[in-house]
Amino acid sequence: MKLITKEYYKEPHGINFMFDILEGNYLLTSLNDDAKTMAILTKWIEYLISHVGKSKAEDILIYYNEINWISDKVLMKLLKILEHTNFDKKFDKKDGESLELKSIVNIHIISLYYITYLSGRPLSFDDIDEIKLELIKLKKFLENIKEMTNDLNKNEKNSMFANLEETNSLF
Repeated sequence: MKLITKEYYKEPHGINFMFDILEGNYLLTSLNDDAKTMAILTKWIEYLISHVGKSKAEDILIYYNEINWISDKVLMKLLKILEHTNFDKKFDKKDGESLELKSIVNIHIISLYYITYLSGRPLSFDDIDEIKLELIKLKKFLENIKEMTNDLNKNEKNSMFANLEETNSLF
């Protein structure tokens, strides 16, 4: 794995948008009102709906705003499109049912591609592969931390119950 430096992001093939996010700027601040942009937005919304359902698609778009991928203005436009989209493909997961890690990563990568494309700075396939690999590593790392935390909590509870039983045996 190569070391990613600030110079890497300045290269044409680099993912220079990361510095925009770190500086508090949005990746996508505005949208054109032309037919091509509307077609791309509609395809993106349909993609999200087909993979996570309409309500989760809204949650994802709000999340993209919170992490500075899309501005408030872009979010409002996307939510309006989402509200008026009558995409009839049924989502096969029930509400509350979680997606596999690979699916979640793919959804974010494809969304990031749409966002960078619409912003005029599309990602290369190499960039996408690199981001995907890093996201998978990060998600697995976070899942491992969650598991360790759950194991620690179980051990604490077991220890608490053992202490409680010892205390009860004294009476």
